[in-house]
Amino acid sequence: MKKQNLLGMAVALASAAQAQNAALPDSTITYWRGEPSEKSVYLYANEQGDLAEQTDYRWNENTQAWAPNSKRECQYDEARNLVLTKGYDWADGQWVADSWSSSTFDAQGNETEEKHHIWRDGAWFLLLQHTLKQYDDQARLTRQDTYDYDYDNEHEHCVDLYTYDESGQHITSITSDTTWMRDTTLIISDRMDKTLYEGGRIVRTDRYAYYGMPNEYLSSIDSTVYNERGQCLIDIQQNFDEAGNLRYTSLLENRYDENLKSNRNVYQAVGSKGADEADFSRNEIRAEVTYGNPEILRWMEHNALTGEEWIEGSTVMTYYPKSGTTANEPLAAQTLRIQTDDGTIRLTLDQTTDIYIFTLSGKCYYRAKKQGVVTIQNLPKGLYIVRAGNETKKIVVP
Repeated sequence: MKKQNLLGMAVALASAAQAQNAALPDSTITYWRGEPSEKSVYLYANEQGDLAEQTDYRWNENTQAWAPNSKRECQYDEARNLVLTKGYDWADGQWVADSWSSSTFDAQGNETEEKHHIWRDGAWFLLLQHTLKQYDDQARLTRQDTYDYDYDNEHEHCVDLYTYDESGQHITSITSDTTWMRDTTLIISDRMDKTLYEGGRIVRTDRYAYYGMPNEYLSSIDSTVYNERGQCLIDIQQNFDEAGNLRYTSLLENRYDENLKSNRNVYQAVGSKGADEADFSRNEIRAEVTYGNPEILRWMEHNALTGEEWIEGSTVMTYYPKSGTTANEPLAAQTLRIQTDDGTIRLTLDQTTDIYIFTLSGKCYYRAKKQGVVTIQNLPKGLYIVRAGNETKKIVVP
């Protein structure tokens, strides 16, 4: 398990906000530290939710409007296998091709070939990466050849071989690399032993490294604990040196929405510690979910080891079709009017709206759902972020 960062976790939580709803999301708008940041608009190929097109926008501070940023288009075969993905970037007022990926599947739905291309200098740079896969009669992966190319047609070729025991509950994976020797001799660089349990979930992975060493050595042990819904609760990875000494330990901890209609991750902690350290350096995030349309996913972060206060990170608003599309809306659906006085904020709202008032550090001073004239008093002087519905403004309280 590689050490993760909080932004990566925020993206994972934002993606989770789109799932587990009776209707497919029309679009999402993401705020970062109270300011508009990103918007995505979705089109679907079918009622099952296979994505046909996703268009991403970035908020332009100068124009105070959403600007196109990137787009991807997806195509499927009759069995709903994703066979083609095209990527575009917005440049000079038009969509410009950027990437292209294609996949081939066998009759059992196993992916047998995958190709990745990129657009460079007005032409497709063919085969940035090419992967071939083979399976046994039980549709288990037995071999994977991966070719990575560069502009000079130099390539790296890695071969992954997979073997299974009689129960099918154990996998040995051996990675060999032809690039260690120019005569294309396969040099073993890595080996993994994976122990599985019912449902095919991996509960432990022992990784052995070679890389020119006289003998292989145990480089890491990855252990995972799941809940009854098959979701990862704890993942701990221990890393060792060539002499078998523990170097450091990494920790990933998750908690999930107790509402069974959702698989959303609402808490995550990432930490690590050296062999001579007693405690993990834990960065934590937690999510607050408000169900409805739009659905609001707000998350906070802090460093548990240093005792820092929780700070607001990202808020994701997920819209569903019955609310009307947000595809052409620059930001808000209503007008927010604000007045300030000594220690007071006065809001005028045209309709019933979720109201949040934060300090710049992320502390929430006020939270309610109201309509009409709303007065919040006894606020310390300073800068505040006021969010009402989809509108967000910075104000000064004298």
